[in-house]
Amino acid sequence: MYSHSSNVSLSSDAVKDLNRVAEAIESLEIRLSVLSVQMHYDKSPFSPRTMELTRELGEIHRLLENTLTFGS
Repeated sequence: MYSHSSNVSLSSDAVKDLNRVAEAIESLEIRLSVLSVQMHYDKSPFSPRTMELTRELGEIHRLLENTLTFGS
């Protein structure tokens, strides 16, 4: 069981599910990053927003990984 100072516990199945979510987010982050570069070279007007979304997705991934690793 996973637990931290706020007395929240997660079953091992829940932790496995969260790890799968983290892997899916990481994969999406990579694909979005590639798309962002392609859009930049195609001079798409949506390129800046795509880059921003890639950074936001990276931050979500980092926060989830930190929570799974350190509990906060």
